[in-house]
Amino acid sequence: MKRVSIVVNARLGSSRVSNKLTRPFGSTCLLRRALEKVNQLSFAENRFLAIAEPELEKYVEGLNNIDILWREEEAVKKGDNQHSVTFAHYLKIPTTWIMVINSCTPFVSLETYKKAYDEFQKTDHEAYTSVIRTKAWVFDSDGNPVTNKDPQVLSTKKGGYSYDVAHVFHFVNRDLFSSTGLHWRMKKNSPHLIEIPFEESLDVDTQLEFRINELLLNDGYPDNKAYHDALNVEINSAFQDVTSQPDKTNKEFVVDKYNLSKSDRCFIVAEVGCSHDGSLGIAHRYIEVAAEAGVDAIKFQTHIASAESTIHEPFRTSFSRKDTTRIDYWRRMEFSEEEWRTLKQHAEKLGLVFISSPFSIEAVDLLSRLDVKVWKIGSGEITNLPMLQQIGNTGLPVILSTGMSTWPEIDDAVNLISQYRNPIALLQCTTDYPCPPEKAGLNNIYELRKRYSVPVGFSSHSHETTQCLMAASIGINILEFHITLSKYSYGPDVKASLDPGQTRYMVSQIRDIEIMRKSKTDKEILAADLDSIRKCFYKSIVAKKDIKTGTILNTDLLTAKKPGTGIPPKEINSLVGKRVKKNLAKDEILTYEDLED
Repeated sequence: MKRVSIVVNARLGSSRVSNKLTRPFGSTCLLRRALEKVNQLSFAENRFLAIAEPELEKYVEGLNNIDILWREEEAVKKGDNQHSVTFAHYLKIPTTWIMVINSCTPFVSLETYKKAYDEFQKTDHEAYTSVIRTKAWVFDSDGNPVTNKDPQVLSTKKGGYSYDVAHVFHFVNRDLFSSTGLHWRMKKNSPHLIEIPFEESLDVDTQLEFRINELLLNDGYPDNKAYHDALNVEINSAFQDVTSQPDKTNKEFVVDKYNLSKSDRCFIVAEVGCSHDGSLGIAHRYIEVAAEAGVDAIKFQTHIASAESTIHEPFRTSFSRKDTTRIDYWRRMEFSEEEWRTLKQHAEKLGLVFISSPFSIEAVDLLSRLDVKVWKIGSGEITNLPMLQQIGNTGLPVILSTGMSTWPEIDDAVNLISQYRNPIALLQCTTDYPCPPEKAGLNNIYELRKRYSVPVGFSSHSHETTQCLMAASIGINILEFHITLSKYSYGPDVKASLDPGQTRYMVSQIRDIEIMRKSKTDKEILAADLDSIRKCFYKSIVAKKDIKTGTILNTDLLTAKKPGTGIPPKEINSLVGKRVKKNLAKDEILTYEDLED
């Protein structure tokens, strides 16, 4: 009897699907789903979750048969590490044989694991891996057939079959790995192939595959026989069937008439914050100024001092001569529910989307009663998970700022909101007032989009338009910026705000940037359209001096000058040696009719 231990390797990062193992999947997540199965596999002497990040330790809570096997931090870093680094923890395992289980294959049954173990015990090979049977045609990089080589076979229903690796599990010999750094030698029976059911082999390696697997799970796969009938031959046909179904997982990000998931148009939000300084009249004036400037939305902040702050909260910046403490300031920024309602009605009357960031659960409740269309979460609230849960329950789209956040904090917030299926958008932001150019972090716009596959924007804390315009030029779905009625206004955000003139200019420039980004030109067509301009700017070959009839041309007699209505300068060498048929005055434009061989 060969002794075996089970290992599930896990890390927080994933190159193609953000938080693949820990983001919501059904009622749990991929990692926990796999560990719950491993906890029941009694044939193993030991069962390990191999991790380097303490945040993953919680996923074995209540699973008493699984221990933590700690890995070096280097083993889970991004990049292609050597196997001797990535899998160095195998050498800590007390048994010679290690069954490595992939937690990204959510539909593998306990029975399949047990059958694999039985085959492993009945045979004697130095490595094993899981495969599925296929009749797919495979060609090598030179186009040579690898599987079907019979020209009479025109269908994958005929001919022989081959095996496709499933990456569901491996059996690795610790001693082989120790001596060679390899899982197997990649030859016949190294690894030995253990066939598993096709319907259990579905893997999650891309965002598309995650969504497909989640749709399948929601529809009862793999226990639903209808799916067995549809999926028993080719995984590609399965993908086509599933992706044609309505998307139940990720809703499009739609706010009022704006679809941020489909449009290249930037949704521009003017952030008033608390620049109204507690004056309802000034708040209404901000709405008018923002509408005149051409923005799409206006945003305030809904503060309920007693629900969000204490007397111990310090001032972010020293500005107030009215307020003894920060909580006093928040009290002065409060509006009643009816006052908030009038602001929302005013904004919507002028064609603006009304947004206000809540800073407490009580503020969420107030804004919910106002029937807001979208939530904006300030950077300081990203770890306020109870409030995010309250917002998640509304089902409304959520814009999340990331001005002070670490990647794990963003992960946690996105994962939580995703459980409620709210559409999510993320804003790159740096909480610095004003934010210097070197801290704007526009590189994170690309990273946010890559990690989370959601609409991404930029929240500016600059008193100039440069950062906003630069962000727009690289392509963003949302732009948020602070607005002030005057650079001489009172308040903590004025020094990081744009005045009405700057705002009008910026909006106009962004709309021009959008036109430039989506407008493509054809050089040939454009050149034809500019023919009259070309003739004005281009040059022609002209006589450098007076030239008499019968003269044989050389380069000393010719030069190039405007306009470009004659023989182009690139042909000058072809004219050398030709004879002039008539007298040519200095600067006279030559034509081919003036010349003979």
